[in-house]
Amino acid sequence: AREASGAEALKNEFGPHELDVKVAPRQREIRATYEKGGANVELTLVVPEAYPLKPVDAQIENESQFAKKMSARWILVLRNILGSQNSGVAESLRVWKLNLEKQFENVEECSVCYYVIYPTNKSTPDMPCRTCRKRFHKICVSQWINSSGKSNCPLCKSLLF
Repeated sequence: AREASGAEALKNEFGPHELDVKVAPRQREIRATYEKGGANVELTLVVPEAYPLKPVDAQIENESQFAKKMSARWILVLRNILGSQNSGVAESLRVWKLNLEKQFENVEECSVCYYVIYPTNKSTPDMPCRTCRKRFHKICVSQWINSSGKSNCPLCKSLLF
């Protein structure tokens, strides 16, 4: 019920042309539709009674070729946000929408975490590799360096600094 009311509040935060949210509390279902430039992306979330102990089921239905290619990645991003960021469904939908917007603006995702917008600090990948030109979030590069003990690019393995 808490998750449904949080998602319901998004209706007031975003206009129906930004993110149209429909909540069916009895079915524990939330549908969010994002439309941009003729492309429709519809996300359906089914929140189990045991949430957060059981994961939210997420499916994307869409019409555009671009969205079909990106569906699996968007689901992965959403599940990561729901499962690892201590975020509720409403905050996850908010970050999902921001990621979609940036993807449609052709902002490249981070090759470490696969987010366009990093969930905790809402940053975009702004740290480029000098060799392969891929961009990363600063926090992702920092975590990469700390875990690997090297300051090499996660992709091309050249020195980042």
